[in-house]
Amino acid sequence: MTILDAGCGSGRSAIFLAKQYGCRIVGVDIEPTPLLKAQAEAISKGLSDRVAFRVANVDSLPFQDETFDGAIFQAALIFTDKSKALKMVHQKIRKDVLSE
Repeated sequence: MTILDAGCGSGRSAIFLAKQYGCRIVGVDIEPTPLLKAQAEAISKGLSDRVAFRVANVDSLPFQDETFDGAIFQAALIFTDKSKALKMVHQKIRKDVLSE
């Protein structure tokens, strides 16, 4: 299972999910500095094979449609256009997962 962590910040949720549930997580955030720390933390916990971080705006994600099995937002929506961000993330979720 591959999950998008939209607006991941320091990556704590992404790292927790990967460690706890074994899923693959792609965290995106518009700020590069916290992502560097997040990647270092993932490496130190031996999770670099399951967790990746990229600089990206939640309003215009650089992934193909239907790339992810699910997505989380942990406070990121307060910093963006909610409607636009939710529509963008919805496009990135596999439709067969949404219908289950």
